[in-house]
Amino acid sequence: MQLKKILIEKYQIFIAISLAFIFVIIGSVLAYYNGLRDLALITTVITFTTLITGYTLLSVEIVRQRIGKFFVNNTYTLWLVIILFCLVYFIYALGNQAFSLKATGKLVLFLSFPTVVIFLANGKRNNKWVFLYYLVAILLIWLPFDFRLLSGIWTGKVVYAFNVLVAFNLAIILFAIYSQIKDVGYDLIINKSIIYHALVNFAIFAIIAIPLGLGIKFLEFAPRNQGFIPVFLTALGIFLFTALPEELLFRGLMQNILGKWLGSDTQALVIASILFGLAHLNNATYPQNIKYCLLATIAGIFYGRVYLATRSILAGAITHALIDVVWHELFK
Repeated sequence: MQLKKILIEKYQIFIAISLAFIFVIIGSVLAYYNGLRDLALITTVITFTTLITGYTLLSVEIVRQRIGKFFVNNTYTLWLVIILFCLVYFIYALGNQAFSLKATGKLVLFLSFPTVVIFLANGKRNNKWVFLYYLVAILLIWLPFDFRLLSGIWTGKVVYAFNVLVAFNLAIILFAIYSQIKDVGYDLIINKSIIYHALVNFAIFAIIAIPLGLGIKFLEFAPRNQGFIPVFLTALGIFLFTALPEELLFRGLMQNILGKWLGSDTQALVIASILFGLAHLNNATYPQNIKYCLLATIAGIFYGRVYLATRSILAGAITHALIDVVWHELFK
């Protein structure tokens, strides 16, 4: 049994490193294609490599456990996380001639606020109300994105992707590793259950949402007729920088924590889905934003159902990405 466990752990680490390598190759080609050269290209690739490797390796439980040991005897080591993220930013900023005190300040505040809340919550783990601290920390990670407060930290076309990678890595470290929240469900290994529930919920949602979207004039059939490579890159980008991060935030953290706090998975699913829908209100102007909110809330219910069935945010992310890709490629 011990040998089997070791082999599984090594397999998971191998998959995580392999995925990071593939993503780095794709990212490097895209960076070069978009005009980056010399030092700017090198430092951008180094930054992306660091962040995306953290993104994939943190999906491995044994890696999370080993990192967690650093926090056991000295909780103040948590603050090293902020320093490490800042060092990554400095490498990028200096190489791209984009350093500014304002950008540094934004990054430090974004990293510090949720970290302070989680640090304070550390001494209240046996208190029922500790979940309020967790929910506040989630909001402090989510709202800066929703209110577009993180602009100016990075430059060029990497802005959104790098902000997402920082936020994702930070959330996993704060919640899954430092706070030891159970059932976050971050694992990049696919199994039959994940595929089944992801596809079934995608199909049921499509049957409901497409006629509804067309009926309320939120959707309009307008195929893009793009080639394989553009569609693949779009799908990959949606999966990595939208679907998986949002499933971590709204299902792995928010729905999961609410379920433990309220003692009801159903109530947690409904609340998280409504909040997910409301998060899309500023993605369009009135009255389209109301329609967007409605469809996003319904989608959130299906993502939440996938999460409850599998306890995996990967499953919900697959459903999420499929829905977004179909919308992006076939409708407007």
